[in-house]
Amino acid sequence: MLADSSPVGWQRYDDVTTLVHAVCDLIEARLHEAIASKNEFHLVFPGGRSVVPVLEELERRCIFWSGVHLYMTDERCVEVDDVQRNDRLVDDYLLSKIDTAGVTFHRIPAELGPEKGAALFEEELAQLPVFDLVILGIGEDGHTASLFSDSLVQEATQVLSVVDSPKPPPERVSLGYGRLTSARERIVLVMGEGKSGIVEDIRAGDVFPVTRVQPDTWFVTADAYGM
Repeated sequence: MLADSSPVGWQRYDDVTTLVHAVCDLIEARLHEAIASKNEFHLVFPGGRSVVPVLEELERRCIFWSGVHLYMTDERCVEVDDVQRNDRLVDDYLLSKIDTAGVTFHRIPAELGPEKGAALFEEELAQLPVFDLVILGIGEDGHTASLFSDSLVQEATQVLSVVDSPKPPPERVSLGYGRLTSARERIVLVMGEGKSGIVEDIRAGDVFPVTRVQPDTWFVTADAYGM
């Protein structure tokens, strides 16, 4: 990690590799703590390919996954075998390569459409405890999960149906602010120079969907953090 005076909550790393190792160290530590204290760990992964190096590093580690419950922050309303599905990344880069005995993957039934998928997933979450750790991505426009600027007013929502996403496909199901902010811990992955503009705006105090989720820690590469 860079030696600097980054504000509290911002962790800067020289490159993606060191950032990913730090994130996986945190995941592993929180997993062990939760299993030791309550025999279960509820972990949420972000959609999009920014999570791939994290999944690859987790797969390489000798982690005992029994008792772990996995979720996605959001899902695209496409068929279950569609390559655009977010949960396909977790399947391909993690679950297909580890011992999944005792692992529960709570998939968002987005293939049923945004309204029905959101309603069914909200019913399922109502029977489950709060998340232990939520890992979030961030778009260059400040969105996270499938929470875009027009969703800022829906702060108490547990699960959100999205019908007009500015990024294709337009129909999605997303965890809402209410469910995300209730998590025990929320972190954001910010990687690459292309994110430097939004990081600058956030550090200046501008409000975006990702800031409304109230992250505890920002894991950011030096090129994204800027000066």
